[in-house]
Amino acid sequence: MSCFCSEEQREFNRTHKLLLLGASESGKSTVAKQMTILHVEGGFTDVERRKKAGEIRGNIRDIFLAILTAMKTFDPPIALNESNLDHAQYLKDYAERTLSTDECVFPPEFYERCVALWEDSGFQECYGRSDEYYLLDCASYFLQPEKLREISDPNYIPSNQDILYCRYVTRSIIQTDFSVGGNKFQIFDVGGQVGQRNKWILCFSDVTAIIFVVSCGSFNLNCREDSSKNQLVESIELFEWVWKNKWLQFVSVILFLNKQDQLRKKIKTGKLKIGDYFENYPYYSPPNHDTIKRHSEDTNETVKAKYFILDQFLEIPSHLPPNWPQRHVYPFFTTAVDTNNINRVFNTCKDITIRIHLEQAKQM
Repeated sequence: MSCFCSEEQREFNRTHKLLLLGASESGKSTVAKQMTILHVEGGFTDVERRKKAGEIRGNIRDIFLAILTAMKTFDPPIALNESNLDHAQYLKDYAERTLSTDECVFPPEFYERCVALWEDSGFQECYGRSDEYYLLDCASYFLQPEKLREISDPNYIPSNQDILYCRYVTRSIIQTDFSVGGNKFQIFDVGGQVGQRNKWILCFSDVTAIIFVVSCGSFNLNCREDSSKNQLVESIELFEWVWKNKWLQFVSVILFLNKQDQLRKKIKTGKLKIGDYFENYPYYSPPNHDTIKRHSEDTNETVKAKYFILDQFLEIPSHLPPNWPQRHVYPFFTTAVDTNNINRVFNTCKDITIRIHLEQAKQM
């Protein structure tokens, strides 16, 4: 019996445990899904894909309901073409009847009316102003008419990309096990909602490292749970709580500055400025251009924005007392729906994690 326990302990010690933390809608679950696509043999099963099909249809319902509801909140309200009013009422009634279920099956008529509304000029105007109200960030992916028609098929099976864009609230601890190059990993994805954070403590013991995920593209949005709080401010405060938590004081953090595609898009349009939400932004200067990591589509303003956000997080460890346990922050700029990007980033994270694990073993 003791030999079995000893072998079991050795197996446990050989496993790298990564805890995915971050605020709601930061992209944590998308990172976990990428690990399944990249490293779990066979990827998602047919059963899992069929379940995701229901969740994706639920996303479409929620997106249309959000846009139709938002149209009335503008001053003056945004109007639909008269010929589409019946479509709007049908979708509202149907959506409200199915809000209590996550796995949705809608008739063909539902999607036909969705396509008609998508082509409405008033609906398009409201969609174009989605930075002024809460809308799932997968809307641009799922609202295209050809995608809607594909999803309307009763036999629809989501692709990997469809699954990555699907949004679903994590209400439990989801564990993903996989191996890379003979090294075993466990990733624990826990809900980012305020009400879910009391579950985090259950995952804190024997963690090799934390992957903390931030939605950089949400600098202009307020939290769904607290409409008075900016989403990026919430992430910064949560990171500070994690960094100062006594249960995690020896655990290093891999920082995913996520949704770079959304940040890039918002900066490029010029409609939204970080300086309108962070008063110290206009006085910020990015690091020397020889040291920055620039995406091919990054403008100078995008570079300034992404490094400004990074420095808000790096300031937190620098302000701790000198006697505080020493550990590291390893930052990466990520787009979680981009499999190639996450594959490249995780290859580096894998090496960092193995090195941390070896250092922890030496201290035992």
